[in-house]
Parts: sequence; structure tokens; C-alpha cells
Amino acid sequence: MVNTRKDDIIETLEELLQDDLKRFKSKLNDIRLEEGYQNIPRGRLERADRIDIVELVIGYYGEQKAGPVVVKVLKAINQVELAARLENTF
Repeated sequence: MVNTRKDDIIETLEELLQDDLKRFKSKLNDIRLEEGYQNIPRGRLERADRIDIVELVIGYYGEQKAGPVVVKVLKAINQVELAARLENTF
């Protein structure tokens, strides 16, 4: 079975410890995005688990942009190895 982009992002976020996930959500809300896209509201992310986060990211940015957004956030929180691993899936 081939992983979807959604599967790849979920698997990547599962590698984050709780504190790193908290930093990820905070940075996801603050990261500078391409014109035409807006950040996910902080209230939507506050209690989101990993799967909720992926659903929100795909819902806000579409399946094609979701991966690059997650990679950008991972790099911003110094999770470079995870970012590179995810980036290699697309």
C-alpha cells in the first residue's frame, strides 16, 4: 500500500514529542505563508491532536501545499531531520 501525503504528514508528526508538538502548533500559527493563504486560527489548533492538525493543514492549504507548509514549520522549530524525511516523500 502506498502512503498518501496525509499519511506521510501524520507519521512525521507522530515523531514529535509533546513539547515539540506544542512548539509546532505555535509556529504553525505564526509562520509567514504565501499570498492568498492565512494562518490557522490559534483556537482551532489549541486542543488539536496530530490527526486534527493534519486535517486542518490540508483543509486550509490543500493537499499539495500541506506538505511544504509542514516542512517549513518543522525547519522553523529546528526539526531539520524530520523536515528532510518528509520533504523526500514528495
